[in-house]
Amino acid sequence: MMTSETPLEPGEIRHWSFRAEDDGDPQADVAEVIAMFEGKDVDELTPVYDAIDSFMSNLFTSPPPEPAQAKIEFTYEGYRVSVYQDGEATFLKIGE
Repeated sequence: MMTSETPLEPGEIRHWSFRAEDDGDPQADVAEVIAMFEGKDVDELTPVYDAIDSFMSNLFTSPPPEPAQAKIEFTYEGYRVSVYQDGEATFLKIGE
């Protein structure tokens, strides 16, 4: 488990970069980042698949043309998550 220096407060935004060319599971990567922000083990979170199905995986495995600048936004574990097709992401902690 990764650890965060300080937990995020409601309204706080953190930026993250995923490597779009990695063969990893982008949904699992999102869960790991949120677990780190919250100081939890990823096993303590609900499955990301329940929140977004396989949409995010498709963003990286079958992306639209780069000029589309596609992104996926969803709410998961108290965060509004935006993931762009280039692997950049933002995590907005929403109120409890």
